[in-house]
Amino acid sequence: MIKPSDFIHPEDDAALRQLESIPGFIALSRRAMELGYENYRYGLNMASSIRLSPMQLPELYNKLPPICEKLGMSVPEFYLEMKLKPNAVCSGVKRTYIRMTSGLIEYMDDDEVEALLAHECGHLICNHNLYRILIEYIRDCPNVAKLFPKPMLYALMYWYRKSELSSDRCACLVTSPETVVRAMSHFSGG
Repeated sequence: MIKPSDFIHPEDDAALRQLESIPGFIALSRRAMELGYENYRYGLNMASSIRLSPMQLPELYNKLPPICEKLGMSVPEFYLEMKLKPNAVCSGVKRTYIRMTSGLIEYMDDDEVEALLAHECGHLICNHNLYRILIEYIRDCPNVAKLFPKPMLYALMYWYRKSELSSDRCACLVTSPETVVRAMSHFSGG
């Protein structure tokens, strides 16, 4: 079984420790989340996506449980959004889920899809979602950003980029570095 300690990137860990050492940051983050944004995002997801299962698109759904087993985690809800732009996201603190777009499924081969699923699972098992949802909230609702002093926002955005390093490393352990490089190069260069 692969554990987060096997792949958390030192820069992700250091950035998170710095972020959480800012006085009041954790309390302010939790307070912002109590305003209901997580439920709002989950509702939007439910309204715009198809929930996958062993009975609903099993050829796609069945890629997720073996990845979760390797990581020793429960299988999150899995959704497919009909959208041409290739993308994959994970979200939720109380109720976790992964969503992929149909464009990603069309664009990537099976190994690359598995690498991206492993990447999103990496975010979930590293507990990145509280702060990742907070960043989405700040991005989508500029008035929320006013609650946070600028240095706190900059620290949050710095950590956000570093959290991707840990999830990429998770995907490398679950699949292979070559597969992850191939999948990520599609995103960066087409």
